[in-house]
Amino acid sequence: MEQLASGTVLWSFDQEIADMDTFESIGSHFSGVLPFHRHEGNIFLCTSALYIEGDQILRIPHTAIDQIYLGFDDLFTRSMAKNFGILWQPLRIDFEQDKTGTSVYLIIDYHPFGTSHNQGWFTAIKDLLSER
Repeated sequence: MEQLASGTVLWSFDQEIADMDTFESIGSHFSGVLPFHRHEGNIFLCTSALYIEGDQILRIPHTAIDQIYLGFDDLFTRSMAKNFGILWQPLRIDFEQDKTGTSVYLIIDYHPFGTSHNQGWFTAIKDLLSER
């Protein structure tokens, strides 16, 4: 298993975003506060899977990924991001886990000035998936 990339990651499952309260939605707009997330840790892109390690451990085999999407959607909206997402967009991965579809929203290598490396990761994952 060859590691292709690594970084830090903030992440939330789709249901965690749906359960977000008003205070959490407003709170992420203050200076020094990270974007909305429930988990944080490290992320590793390997030849066979995407690994996320932190307070939870996720292993997402490439074969389990149904869709990869960079941008805002009906659940993770622009209004949830500082500056309404001018400098970064969430990376959503839809995958099958335990025969159930789920989505995870990632913010990779978030910088305090409001940028992330999501675009580069989106391209790397998309390219890797196109090879399968």
